[in-house]
Amino acid sequence: MNEGIQRSWLNKEKRRYYRAWLMRDLLGDWVLVRAWGSTESRLGGVKQELMPDYALGKERLRRLDLRRRRRGYEPAGGSFSE
Repeated sequence: MNEGIQRSWLNKEKRRYYRAWLMRDLLGDWVLVRAWGSTESRLGGVKQELMPDYALGKERLRRLDLRRRRRGYEPAGGSFSE
């Protein structure tokens, strides 16, 4: 059985963070949850996106990682499982 995955990124220069979780909801569906904001204020946001399956959710996380790195974010945390 696949477990959830968590990723975190920080952009120290802009003082911003970005987090993403791939996890199951109460109905057993895979959901990608993204949260972002400033490390200096309470401003930010959260978005949830239903994934068709675990493999596509994991691929979406991989693409998020590439995008965050291109925008100057550095990995700031691991995963709770892969």
